[in-house]
Amino acid sequence: MQATKLCKYCQTEIPKKAKVCPNCKRKLAPGGCLVAFLIFVTLVTISTVFSTNNLSDSNNQSETSQENKNNVVYETTDSKDNNPSDKSEEKKSSATLGERNALAAAKNYLNISGFSKKQLAEQLKFEGYSDSEAKFAVKNCGADWNEQAGRKAEEYMKINSFSKKQLIGQLEFEGFTKKQAEYGAKHIGY
Repeated sequence: MQATKLCKYCQTEIPKKAKVCPNCKRKLAPGGCLVAFLIFVTLVTISTVFSTNNLSDSNNQSETSQENKNNVVYETTDSKDNNPSDKSEEKKSSATLGERNALAAAKNYLNISGFSKKQLAEQLKFEGYSDSEAKFAVKNCGADWNEQAGRKAEEYMKINSFSKKQLIGQLEFEGFTKKQAEYGAKHIGY
């Protein structure tokens, strides 16, 4: 007879030694909260450092624009000459301060860990960015979501052993599409 316990998330009876609930696919390993807390503290610290750097860069740019106030050059463009990359740059330059900061935060998070679109948007909203600012950042961060799934798969395999099916299920639970989750599993050798 195998010893069992209840999953702390879905309350399903599962094997006592299970590290991931076979029903809800959530990680059950002890210390998960501590690891999540340490990752959160690290991300907040890095975000603060980058925000401080961005603020000082912004102040330097403001001073430079004041110095160049008398040297303004106006450009005119014919609408036929505009290409899609110009429109993308124009959209980013017309972004609000909140959107620009959310984008910077998104890029910082992506440099630290693998994120799905869903996870990244949720993290930004948790940080206090509005839904529209988070969506803007996710859309414009330039992430390769397959690559992010591969990075997240690597992170999971460093913490725990997963079968291919479990790993794909966990990646899907984290917000990756089935195709991205399968890419992540293939990335680590499944």
